[in-house]
Amino acid sequence: MLKSAVPLLFRCTMACLLMAGTLSFSLTASAEQVDHLYRLSALVSDTGEATRQAAARDMLARLLVRVSGTERTLERDGLETRLDEAERWVTQFRYESTNALIKNANGAQTLAQRLTLEFDPAGVTSILRDLKAPIWGDNRPAVLIWAALEGKQGRYLISDETNPALQKVLQREAHERGLPMVVPGSGKPRPALSDVWGQFADQVQRSSSSYHPDAVVLARIQPRSGGGWQGRWTLATGMDQIVFTPSGQNIGQVLRTGVDMVTEALADRYAARSVDTQQGPFKMLVSGVTTLEDYAQFEQYLTSLAMVDRLNIERVNGGRLLVSVNLRGQADQLKANLKLDGRLKREPFLSLSRNESSQTSTRYSVVGDGDGTSGGASAPVAVDAYVQWQH
Repeated sequence: MLKSAVPLLFRCTMACLLMAGTLSFSLTASAEQVDHLYRLSALVSDTGEATRQAAARDMLARLLVRVSGTERTLERDGLETRLDEAERWVTQFRYESTNALIKNANGAQTLAQRLTLEFDPAGVTSILRDLKAPIWGDNRPAVLIWAALEGKQGRYLISDETNPALQKVLQREAHERGLPMVVPGSGKPRPALSDVWGQFADQVQRSSSSYHPDAVVLARIQPRSGGGWQGRWTLATGMDQIVFTPSGQNIGQVLRTGVDMVTEALADRYAARSVDTQQGPFKMLVSGVTTLEDYAQFEQYLTSLAMVDRLNIERVNGGRLLVSVNLRGQADQLKANLKLDGRLKREPFLSLSRNESSQTSTRYSVVGDGDGTSGGASAPVAVDAYVQWQH
């Protein structure tokens, strides 16, 4: 369980500030909160217990991929035992009638029932930690996908207007992987087809700025000379660009594989690693926390990050906190998560990055911060980053 420690004097000081009428401010975030991350559905042939158990097993496997962000989770030792206990983690289920046809156990066609299962988030997190798999929380980057297709009608951007069936393929796969996908509305600005086809990421990012995405994908899909389809996808995050080359026998397969590749790349950046790669303590000097409500929001935000294992307030001096954080993963992942929603803004003259080759950090000495228990100055302390809490 994630823990935090807060000096009593800090709480008392913040309470006094609140009584004095200090104002608090609401916060905004640019990342997307994924709704119903732990809810999945599947078509089944009947409402029997055996059928539900088999479906729960399959859906738990899908869910572990969604929450970890990677299909490599399905290769972990001990997975089969957890899948056999899938119903243990189901908190709710329901059936809905459909008009779809499905084969039953005897091979005969029958009308399918849609089974929806809700899984326990704490239980799923526990499974992933036991498997030493990554954990990706529900605060994820919003991705805008521009897909250019070369088909019988020539080249065009896939959208609800030009090819609604293929647009739904993109949206369904993004939903399956828990990837928030920005869907441009009718009549909204679009980049030039030639920029997407030519993979000119800078131009496309500028054309997409009105959508405020956290990442933009430029996808080019065309027929292969020997049959099938070939894609070239560029994921532009603002920090770097990653190129993928999905291929398949049909366009839908290329689209699904491309979305999977994008999701895996983003999970590598944002998902918390297993305890085997835990690092810490990582020290931040945080300014702008001046009220008890500020602190409550700051603590709630930081502890909501899956990669934060433990939070400890070491010193308090006015509106500044010296915070020690134990991480599940690398410091550059914390940097990426902080940049994603902007609640903690790094000062430009300091860095969160660690030297990966030596596993040491670029550190800065802070002198004379009170420790929250006495009025005297303390010894210098090295910090990894200076950040400001955004109201």
